Amino acid sequence: MRTEGRGYAKRVGTAVAVGLAALTGAPGTAAAQAWADCETFVIGDDFIRCDGARAVESIRDGLGVGHSGAAPLPGTASALGRRFGATPRFSIGARVGLVRFDRNDPDQWGPGDPSSGWSPVFAAAAGLGVFDGFSPAPTVGGLLAVDVLGDVSTVRLPSDDGFDGASLAWGYGVRIGLLRESFTLPGASISLMRRSGASFSVSGDAGSIDADVTTTSIRATVGKELLGLGLHGGAGWDRVSADGDLRTTPGVGPATLLEFDDVADTRFVVFGGIARTFVVTSLGADFGWTDGVVFGAISVRLTI
Repeated sequence: MRTEGRGYAKRVGTAVAVGLAALTGAPGTAAAQAWADCETFVIGDDFIRCDGARAVESIRDGLGVGHSGAAPLPGTASALGRRFGATPRFSIGARVGLVRFDRNDPDQWGPGDPSSGWSPVFAAAAGLGVFDGFSPAPTVGGLLAVDVLGDVSTVRLPSDDGFDGASLAWGYGVRIGLLRESFTLPGASISLMRRSGASFSVSGDAGSIDADVTTTSIRATVGKELLGLGLHGGAGWDRVSADGDLRTTPGVGPATLLEFDDVADTRFVVFGGIARTFVVTSLGADFGWTDGVVFGAISVRLTI
């Protein structure tokens, strides 16, 4: 009787767990196992499934970094703050760039190496200074200044590699000033951005992927004008996650459908750049790197 009772309780517990997973969108056991299996030696048609899983990860990472770029407002490390005490300072910027990442063309899942290439990036950003911060010393200002930020960006994806259209994302966040650039001191700030709405659809002979990508980015930036040029650089951290489904069509056997939720990775990003300011307009260039992804952009920014 006890054995039967324990068996019944186990079945009920399993049913409840499955029900909660379905309600909360937790990844299914099959999807989790599929990803885990690809860490070990695979043969035959499992190559196709594992290449599809790797494609999810590499395209996810490329889009996450492509949409995020370097600093959230190009060419500046100082928080905007306010003008004349009560008037917010406002800035708008645009960047045009490229991001390079592995695309894992579904036509090559199984037999070939991952394909990689450059994708164009177009983005616009805006910032509003809401708090000027503190000035603990005559030449030290902008401590804990606050800007609110927003942006929209698109990464163009090539139809030759099986992609259906571009990826469009929008973001929002905040930037906290550490120092405002002065004659003697550099500017420094930390920003936090959340970007969502990005998605991609890719298909080929071996299968297809439809996924949404969400990115949380932190950027720490330091900059100083020297000899008429503003130099800036920094480091950051991205958490990029993907939700969607992966379909594979192996040469032998039935097609496979894997639904995945919050397949995520964290990445360390480094970046740098130069800028030239003309009164209220700044022209600049940025470049950066993270594991497996390289990006660069030229930008223009207006601050009033």
